Amino acid sequence: MKVARTDLEVLVDRLPSKGTQIPVLVAESLSDAGEGSLQCPKCGRVEDMHFEQLELHSASGQRLAARAGGEDDGARITLSLGNDAQGAGRRNRLVLKFACLLCGERSVVSFLQHKGETLASVR
Repeated sequence: MKVARTDLEVLVDRLPSKGTQIPVLVAESLSDAGEGSLQCPKCGRVEDMHFEQLELHSASGQRLAARAGGEDDGARITLSLGNDAQGAGRRNRLVLKFACLLCGERSVVSFLQHKGETLASVR
C-alpha cells in the first residue's frame, strides 16, 4: 500500500543533502490525527526525536528563544530575548532545534521569509 507523502516531506526531500541523510517527516508513521514523525538524520529512528528549542529571529537581529524542559507536572518553559550579531535577512526566521536521544545527533530545521516565499533548510 502506497502512503501519501506530506507537503513538508516533499519540500525537505528537494533540499541538498551534502552527502548525508536529512531529517524528514516519515509518512509511514502517520498517527490517527494525520501527523508524521521526524526522523533522525543519523540513525533513522523516529521514536527518540525530541525538540529542544524554538527561536524566532527578526531582520534587525532580535532573537526570542523558548526552551522546554522536564516532563509532566515538572515541565517548564524558559524564554530569553537577545540580539544576534547578524539579523535574519529582510524578514523573519523560525528555527526548531531537535535532538535524538538514541544517538545524540542534533538537528536544526529553519524557515526563512524571503521575497514572498518561505524557504526551508535542514542542518
